[in-house]
Amino acid sequence: MLISSLVATALVGAAAAQDILTTQLSFSGYTNYLYRDDVTSSQLLFTEANSTNVRTRFIAAFPAGNSGAMAYFKPSTGNTSALTLSLVDNSLKSVQYDCNQTGITGQWQLSQNAELDLAVLGSVRALRDYVEGGGILHPEMNYTLLQSSNNSVTLYRNFFNDSIAMNFTMTTDKQIQSSGNTSIALPAGTYQFTITLNETTLEGIPPATLLNQQNETIATNSSTSDSTKMVSFLSYSEKLLAGGWRFLTYFGRDTLISLRILMPILSSDTIEAALGAVLERTNITDGELCHEETIGDYASWVNMQNGQADLGSKPFYDYKMIDTNFEFLPALAYYLLGLPSGSGRATPFLSKTASLANNMTYKDLLQKNVDLVMNQSSSFAQNPTADNLIHLKDGVPVGNWRDSNPGIGYGRIPFDVNTALVPGCLRAIQKLAEASILNSTLSQTAASYANVWESKSLPLFSVPLNSTYAEQTLSDYTAYANLTSDLYMNSSASGNSTSPPSEIYALSLMEDASPVQTMNSDFSFNLMYNDNLTAELLEYSVNALRPFPEGLLTNVGLLIANPAYDSNRTNWEVFTRAAYHGTCVWGFQQSMMVAGLGRQLDLCNGSSGSSNTSTTTPIWCSNSTLVSNIKSAQCTLWDIILSNPAVEFAETWTWTFDNSTKSFVVTDPAALTPDSTEADAIQLWSFTLLAQDKPSYCS
Repeated sequence: MLISSLVATALVGAAAAQDILTTQLSFSGYTNYLYRDDVTSSQLLFTEANSTNVRTRFIAAFPAGNSGAMAYFKPSTGNTSALTLSLVDNSLKSVQYDCNQTGITGQWQLSQNAELDLAVLGSVRALRDYVEGGGILHPEMNYTLLQSSNNSVTLYRNFFNDSIAMNFTMTTDKQIQSSGNTSIALPAGTYQFTITLNETTLEGIPPATLLNQQNETIATNSSTSDSTKMVSFLSYSEKLLAGGWRFLTYFGRDTLISLRILMPILSSDTIEAALGAVLERTNITDGELCHEETIGDYASWVNMQNGQADLGSKPFYDYKMIDTNFEFLPALAYYLLGLPSGSGRATPFLSKTASLANNMTYKDLLQKNVDLVMNQSSSFAQNPTADNLIHLKDGVPVGNWRDSNPGIGYGRIPFDVNTALVPGCLRAIQKLAEASILNSTLSQTAASYANVWESKSLPLFSVPLNSTYAEQTLSDYTAYANLTSDLYMNSSASGNSTSPPSEIYALSLMEDASPVQTMNSDFSFNLMYNDNLTAELLEYSVNALRPFPEGLLTNVGLLIANPAYDSNRTNWEVFTRAAYHGTCVWGFQQSMMVAGLGRQLDLCNGSSGSSNTSTTTPIWCSNSTLVSNIKSAQCTLWDIILSNPAVEFAETWTWTFDNSTKSFVVTDPAALTPDSTEADAIQLWSFTLLAQDKPSYCS
């Protein structure tokens, strides 16, 4: 099923009270319902009648404890595809019982006699273990079947923390037959279903206060109101959530990248909730920032597996990623020094006391991260060799946003971390020190470090291309990918002849400093996080935004990788259109690209939106041809984004090439790899385009 099914509509008869959030969207074979009020927050999924998914499934996922319930159903007799389970319109509402049991209730329609095929209750992580782990079930998480009458059954699960329990009740007006946990026969008809648990409900940030006053219309505009609701559903005073249904919990990278792009339209309360959540989860020993938290029932299980059952459900924090450590300070500097909403907020925000980090102040936790950045960047600042760049951690195959080993070509030294995030972080320290938010003595050292990183790191990733080689390998790759040279030979960018780049930048470096020669979109981080880019990198940015496979652009979006020029042709098979981080499109990368190009142009205008506290205009701004080309590339990408409204706020999608039209068609990755990881209907960073407007200079 195409990702074009990602169409959001408000539920008919929307909630009467303003503090109730309800939204419905169809995505990849499932209808999703979001519901939140002051009692509960829940995302529900129902398999659609026309879905290609073989098994009929229901999921209820809660941000509270990242908890969830999942049930699969099979027909008692007959064709599996004929069995449907659908929500009755306007039936959803929250419930609250004794012992702080809160949750969601509604009615569904079961189309024919069926059996409960399988059920999992507990943590969303346990649900994911089954869905993504080849059917992994944890016997110690088994539920108990309670039957209160002939027409009602309850699946009951006592969490490892005995004070927490979940109930999943199904009630109808016909007789339900059951025999222990192994057989539950459900007659066709209408059911009242209720899922409750007594995990603490998070405090949602409503659409009305999610955005700042200057951008309130985004929440009411018919074209963006539903997307705003989805961002609101993922936003809480305690933290921002990465996405649903699979990631209804904290992820540092997702929070910080989303925040950096969305910040101009967000309210101070929302911004500080996001920044505070990151600081709260700082490793107080070394200043590392948390990538992912494991909470609730799954935290108890992880602690048990680690031989620390005495810790109960104490959260487990993952610090394996290297990029998150360098993403907080640029966001903080932008808020406090670059936005009106952050003016005067440094002292009250940083004086807060952390509830999750030994009651340390936010300023103390901030200093921990500052110390880490200065320590980890010092070796390269003093001796700028590849050995002294930031490597992935020993034994860990991932570390940046391309959260997979093949995603960075099996390299160990990521481009984005070293050429964009580290120097951007050092400049943030410099600016915060100059503003006396950090110790002023840090300013000079941070500036000197940044000068070295800005001038010396990028050349280490340079891959020069001989023109004869580049034209030949481009021709070979075009044939390999079953494309046509018409895509670039007839493009307005390159005229009627092939014009491959004379240089690309490696996606990563191997341990021996040899480059992974795959063209990629990660220069978007340089555009977004750096103020002192060279004319050469900006010219490269323009050249890379040419038609694929010469560059990265297709009519369905900006590709995040293009291995056409890679001399290691095994990477042609690694970065395919079906690969998670291959020649496919990611929405947030498109958003960061147009935002970053706009940000660089703002530097030429001295715009405060650039968060550049320097009054120095970049030298390249005097090159009118380059400025014009940057604008042209930006406008071309905007045209592509706006011509694909069905995936405007999707997380990732891929393509199929239509030989008859010589163009690309949006394709759901699941259509190419049916066993691929299930995608989320809503993902925080997929909505970052909300903060962007197509420039007036674009026709």
